[in-house]
Amino acid sequence: MSLRRANLVRIQKEAPRRRYPSKTAITSTGSVTLVTIGLMLSGLSLVSCQSPLAEIDQQVDQLVAEHSASMTPPNAKPIMAVPPPSQSSWLEAQDIYDRTPETNNPSADELTYIPTASADAQAVAKRLQAVYKIPPDAPRFDLQAALQYGTRNSREYAYAREDYLISCLDLLIEMHRWDPQFFDTIRGTLDSDNDDGFYETSLKLVNDFRVTQLLPYGGSVAAQVLAQASEDLHTQVNDSNYSTPELYLTAEIPLLRGAGMYAQRELIQQQRNVVYAARTFETFRRGFLVEISSAYLNLVVQQQLLENRQRAIAQLQRVATQERALYEAGRKRLYDVTLAENAVLQSVDTYNRNREALQLAIDQFKVRLNYPVEEPMIIITSLIGLVAPDSSMDEAVIAAMALRLDLQTERNKLADLVRNVENARNQILGDLNLTGSASFNSQGELTSEALEDQFSEPDFQVGLSYGVPLNRKIERLRLRRNQVNLERGRLKYSQFRDTIAIEVRNRIRDIDVARFNLDLQEQNVAIAEIGVESLEAQPDRVTILDILKAIEDLRKARDGRDSATRDLEVSILQYLRDSGQLRVKTDGAIDPLEGMVVTPTSSPRTSNPRESGP
Repeated sequence: MSLRRANLVRIQKEAPRRRYPSKTAITSTGSVTLVTIGLMLSGLSLVSCQSPLAEIDQQVDQLVAEHSASMTPPNAKPIMAVPPPSQSSWLEAQDIYDRTPETNNPSADELTYIPTASADAQAVAKRLQAVYKIPPDAPRFDLQAALQYGTRNSREYAYAREDYLISCLDLLIEMHRWDPQFFDTIRGTLDSDNDDGFYETSLKLVNDFRVTQLLPYGGSVAAQVLAQASEDLHTQVNDSNYSTPELYLTAEIPLLRGAGMYAQRELIQQQRNVVYAARTFETFRRGFLVEISSAYLNLVVQQQLLENRQRAIAQLQRVATQERALYEAGRKRLYDVTLAENAVLQSVDTYNRNREALQLAIDQFKVRLNYPVEEPMIIITSLIGLVAPDSSMDEAVIAAMALRLDLQTERNKLADLVRNVENARNQILGDLNLTGSASFNSQGELTSEALEDQFSEPDFQVGLSYGVPLNRKIERLRLRRNQVNLERGRLKYSQFRDTIAIEVRNRIRDIDVARFNLDLQEQNVAIAEIGVESLEAQPDRVTILDILKAIEDLRKARDGRDSATRDLEVSILQYLRDSGQLRVKTDGAIDPLEGMVVTPTSSPRTSNPRESGP
């Protein structure tokens, strides 16, 4: 039985025998009422002083500011703010206590399928075409606008931010365990004793106030005050009202098992977890920039491919018209005209399918930014304007080993595994505990004149106990498991480190390949343009197949050049991210390093390739 419960039981047992207090006791009914009110107010005082949620939010914000000061820009740090739930949300309409939520799954007989009539074909075509009608005042997004919008509204950005905040809340929970813990319990008991058919009824109120504090190297100390007030409800002529306060101080300190830094194992781990969370959040911000930029540049390339195919269709239409005129003049075969016109139709069909794919990609991009899918969006053809770095593979690997935040976290997690081994080794020791207690018990009823005398003779107890570690097999098994986990952690760290080195070296190669490919594609565009011009200048001396092939080669060369430009910029971003050198501003844009050249380019079009078909 605990000390608190034992004292409470003893007081309740002794209460019936204390029906006749001394004359110096507080005996009036009014005095007992005051004592009762004082007991209740002492129990409610802590409730009125509880910290509101606003104070918790401030503590979380302070933790975030401390742990992100050296990594994240001040304005980019997550702020603890929980928005109120929407009253019109579909979640509000649900019964959260419903044990069997209703499932809406009608049978096939209850559903109706209406096939499209042949007369509706034109209506379907018009409806599909209306999808590409974009109002002129639709929001225009370049890369910078997309990054800003995604940083403010993206769901995955919110997930990463909330993971960071949850780690801070976990730390605050653990830190609170090391603060003084206050408890106050008020109990009321109505007793009725039968004495030869005559019942004596009394009301007892017991107030139990406790304070506990964990010690930094194991163990705890506690202070407890028990106070009881009693009033005889059957008759007041006996003046049977009294209060008996008692004070207890206890301490328990481990000297072997559970002693030392083992006592702070959870606090240490939670503090380190917040550091890991800060690094993870900043790593996410850098990866988010790369991923959004890559997705945006992919949309730009898809639009450029549509533009290139539009230009190719225009060239094919001119060729088909020219071939038709030469045929009517008797200078060409009908077969040549058919090939030219068929090439136009095939290119238009490919254009329509590419336009559908672009619309799907833009909708997916909207979802990623958390942009309303039903709202229009115009993607501006823009480039980041990065210049390839002059860096060797060795320099890139050295930078990654020193700057990668996730690698630093993995390195620190090895120390966590070592600490787990030491904690498991501590649990194998014997239980050597030092205990002490002091009690200040009142000798009679509470009076204002004898208060000092009643607590002047405390009782002390000091004890030492040792539990022989006869049964520690589970603890030894846990120690061995932690040792195995440590070896696995070392292998995992070495593999992760080597993987990073390989990735960074590969990023350098990707930049070189992208630069070479861009130069090659630009040369291919120049050669293909010369080829088309030379063939179009002599339509009578070349075959229609040669002209069609030259136009297709020019389109492919332009597609390759646009894709190579995208690949070069993405490879530079990936190199900066994987080498740990990428820095992100508050608005999600690149924070240029010293010597880095960034020249963004934008070329707003007069027409949208999704809207203006061939």
